[in-house]
Amino acid sequence: MKINDIPLGGRFVLEGQTYVKTGPMMARGEGGETRVVPRYMVLQTADGAVAGTPAAAAPAADRAALGQAWSRFYAECRQLVPPQAQGQLEAARQRFLAASGLEDGQ
Repeated sequence: MKINDIPLGGRFVLEGQTYVKTGPMMARGEGGETRVVPRYMVLQTADGAVAGTPAAAAPAADRAALGQAWSRFYAECRQLVPPQAQGQLEAARQRFLAASGLEDGQ
């Protein structure tokens, strides 16, 4: 199985460690560390875990960490996007928050 086959919040094992998918190619390990998971890597589902666990069913701590990571990411984006495109960035932010069910910590 590849990272693209695992939904957000899905658990998998990579190099003997269990991770939770937090983004298209990002995962957070049991110790809280994050890493990029290249698309070519072959993954296994975590023992006893359902590969299709949606992010909405993730534990509250996972959702809080995702919300905080999102807030940091968005703050950096705001600094990089020119003033004339800030409205488009805000609209994209609102669409993301509505689709993900996450709360923005801003």
